[in-house]
Amino acid sequence: MTARVLCFGDSNTWGYIPGNYPSRMDFGTRWPGVMARLSGFHPVEAGLCGRTAWVDDPRVPGRNGLAALPGILDEAGYPDLAVVMLGTNDCKACYRATPDLIGDGLERCLDLIQERVPAPGILLVSPVFLGEDVWLPENDPEFSPESVALSRKLPETYRAIAERRGHRFLAASDYTAPEAGDEEHLDPAGHLRLGEAISRELTLMLSEIRTVCSHAQGLTQSAGELFGFMLRTGHTCRKPPAFSVFSVSCNSGFSVPFSRIFRLDLRLGETTFILLLTTFT
Repeated sequence: MTARVLCFGDSNTWGYIPGNYPSRMDFGTRWPGVMARLSGFHPVEAGLCGRTAWVDDPRVPGRNGLAALPGILDEAGYPDLAVVMLGTNDCKACYRATPDLIGDGLERCLDLIQERVPAPGILLVSPVFLGEDVWLPENDPEFSPESVALSRKLPETYRAIAERRGHRFLAASDYTAPEAGDEEHLDPAGHLRLGEAISRELTLMLSEIRTVCSHAQGLTQSAGELFGFMLRTGHTCRKPPAFSVFSVSCNSGFSVPFSRIFRLDLRLGETTFILLLTTFT
């Protein structure tokens, strides 16, 4: 089965054509389409122009990403992977944001997404840097020179969040930049470069998750066989209460998903065996 990828972001995920709103790039041009073509994965697109991580736009309703996310996740179900790229609009002057404030909002979004997607399956992407003149009247005066500086501080904040939470990280600014005349949005060449980078990262992530799931399935089968042998030969066992350890979701049929781990203490003569057994969902 094809892996499904939630693509949660703003206008640079939606496919805004620089200088031509509300026109939208076609699917094959915007980065989720590029990613789909190169990886074979199915994107669940959830981009919206003006979306922030967690603040309300004082002029345009419905742009708060955190507020919108429960509905988006209900519609998406349980994707195998997720790409989160927000923060550009949080840099607008009216929000008076800092890297830490943007990071706090982003983490609240990640908390919700992680209820559906395992931590190793989430790719956190810091957005492209704003252009030096993005704040001029002919571009987007909602930004300021301080906004430009703020956008350049986001990769460090996002990287730290990803490392602490066990997500993968990618800086879009390492691969592309906004269109020169717009200084905020990607042109088709920028979407291509970003889609290529995200495709490579997601392919690696999925390969690693498949390996973990495969090993876990094999270990669980071996433990179950040993446990069965113990029972058949009359040895005693005791099972303490279950405790949560970690979660790995494998929703594309490439492995058996599991969500909880049980500890079994098995006594064989004077020897105690400690086994960790998974429960399958």
